Amino acid sequence: MTINQKRKEKQREWKRKNPEKIKSYLEKARSKRLKGRFPYWWKIKTKCLECGEVFLPEIYNQKLCGKECRNKFYSNKKKYRAYINERSRNWSKRKRVQVLEHYGGKPPKCAICGFSDLDCLDLDHKDNDGSIERKKFKTSEKFFLWLIKNNFPEGYQVLCKNCNWKKYIQTKKPE
Repeated sequence: MTINQKRKEKQREWKRKNPEKIKSYLEKARSKRLKGRFPYWWKIKTKCLECGEVFLPEIYNQKLCGKECRNKFYSNKKKYRAYINERSRNWSKRKRVQVLEHYGGKPPKCAICGFSDLDCLDLDHKDNDGSIERKKFKTSEKFFLWLIKNNFPEGYQVLCKNCNWKKYIQTKKPE
């Protein structure tokens, strides 16, 4: 046996006896390597979407722990689609709530009756010109993004569905 082989054998034996020390060495090396570049996420442990194992991400926004989990997750189209749909719904809800809170206060409430159930609140155009914007933006998500990017322009109010419908009927009623 050569000297290099003996040294490598000693290293293997030490690694088998001291797995915790190796783990701590790796953690220290990882923290030194990433220190200062990604200060807010490099210590945050994440749960793998596929197997549920808790792990330290190597890149920002990493949701899967390894290659096997990544291949499994993306090959299962229903599971991947459900995950993307859920993320999209949550994003849309956050934007909607942000707009409603700006125009209706925190928590948002109807400008007429004071009702505050988020599922029953609408954004109303004070000048009754909503059809123009519905044609322009096509979806409420695009409209909410436009409102946020333009620093919440005036001319909108939060109404519950009943008050909004009542306002619509009163404006359409012949006098």
